[in-house]
Amino acid sequence: MIKRDRKRIAPNTYRVIYPDGETAIRLYETDIIITRANGNKDYYANGYRTPTTKDRMNQFGDLAIRQEKGKWICTDKVGNESFFYDGISTAGGEIVSPIRPVMQRPIYLRDREPERPQGVIPLLKNYV
Repeated sequence: MIKRDRKRIAPNTYRVIYPDGETAIRLYETDIIITRANGNKDYYANGYRTPTTKDRMNQFGDLAIRQEKGKWICTDKVGNESFFYDGISTAGGEIVSPIRPVMQRPIYLRDREPERPQGVIPLLKNYV
């Protein structure tokens, strides 16, 4: 694919139009969002999972991407959640590529609030 047109849209970020009709949002030398001719958007970080990459994907894409404990989690317009991976695809704001579900952390007994005794607690009289 040969680059045809390029326009700066944010610092270090360009909108690139290719001859085959595809457009891309390019951050430095990486196409982070590619809009296909059919309207689908593919997302790529190519190993650069930086705050700037995530910010540009949120700014120019259909997904809401957040980070929890070092993992990127994508939410589409319908509410589907998936872990981010290179090549995740959306159509009309909905994830159409295979979803890698975000599992909720189980609640362990040690994480629960301790039960508090109800009523009056008797005082020990012989306690010194």
